[in-house]
Amino acid sequence: YEAAEALYNNDNYITLARDLAEELTKQEPFNPDNWILLAKVEFSMEHVSESAAAADYALAIDPDNINGRLVKGIALVTSKKTREEAIDLLKGVLKDSPGNAIATRALAEGYTRDRKKKAALEVYYSFMEADEANTFVIIDALKLNPSNGNRFFELFDSRTGDNEQRWIEIAVQLANSDSVDQAAQMLAYFHTKHGLHEGMEYFL
Repeated sequence: YEAAEALYNNDNYITLARDLAEELTKQEPFNPDNWILLAKVEFSMEHVSESAAAADYALAIDPDNINGRLVKGIALVTSKKTREEAIDLLKGVLKDSPGNAIATRALAEGYTRDRKKKAALEVYYSFMEADEANTFVIIDALKLNPSNGNRFFELFDSRTGDNEQRWIEIAVQLANSDSVDQAAQMLAYFHTKHGLHEGMEYFL
């Protein structure tokens, strides 16, 4: 199990990881973790239907399994035909596990693919609002170019305050992701609220 889990993110060994995961499902067919592992490996190989099928086996054993629902949702969200089902699954995962960053990003991605930008932004905002540690998703939110970025800046400010270095770090990541305008807006907010010092040259 550990070998397959360690290898499936490496393109050179992903086939071996799949073989190991498949062997585990034969040795212990009623262990949902084995089917979830196989689902993750199949998804890494871009075998979307195989990934969803493996997740279904896990859910047949344990219908409430969060990881099984999460993996299936991630697989199904890639297709327009199954996106509605995926969104329902991912919403259920977040209801049971509000701090799940993977489910948050997958759900927001599903809404974005369906051109429901407002819904995607609300997913990110709720996630940021729920826990101080979740402020990092402001990057994903701002990449969507919200019409009202200030509400995200205000929430980020309530968690981060006048930590100039933290604001600059986020702005750099945005700029490096071709979201230069959003990076500038973020630093403009900070400068108005707290006053930029070290980051002024970068801002300009």
